Amino acid sequence: MIISHRNQDGMVLVMVLIVLLASTLIGVAAIRTAATDIRIVGNDARFSRDMYLAEANINTTLCNTKEWIDLDLLKNKRIVFCKAGLDRGNPFFGTIGTNIKIESEGRGQPPRGSRYSVTSFEAGYFNITSVQGNAQIIVGAWKLYPKMK
Repeated sequence: MIISHRNQDGMVLVMVLIVLLASTLIGVAAIRTAATDIRIVGNDARFSRDMYLAEANINTTLCNTKEWIDLDLLKNKRIVFCKAGLDRGNPFFGTIGTNIKIESEGRGQPPRGSRYSVTSFEAGYFNITSVQGNAQIIVGAWKLYPKMK
């Protein structure tokens, strides 16, 4: 008995084309997913770097309080804008300047739990804002002064 395969001529070609199309679509989807993941990781790295730099500049500003805290700032409740710079000599970081805003909130009693005498000391209260790229950090700070009579 002889079986005729004339009705199936070209069926292998059609099956190969369907498999090729399916594998091409899977490959394109994988490439698009990888590209999206790379963009997400890059954005996360930039945001993390900006956040760490903003925090480092807040710490630098707090360590150098003699440069910006004075009684005139407290009395007039003025706002100070400055640039804090980190120069690490590293080509990745380079010289990065962060905008720092120091705002006086006035004077008052020392914070509770600070163990400083209300009769001998007064505190100056400040808000310090650091902006680097899309990251913003706001910190509250206080500094003690001998009470003026």
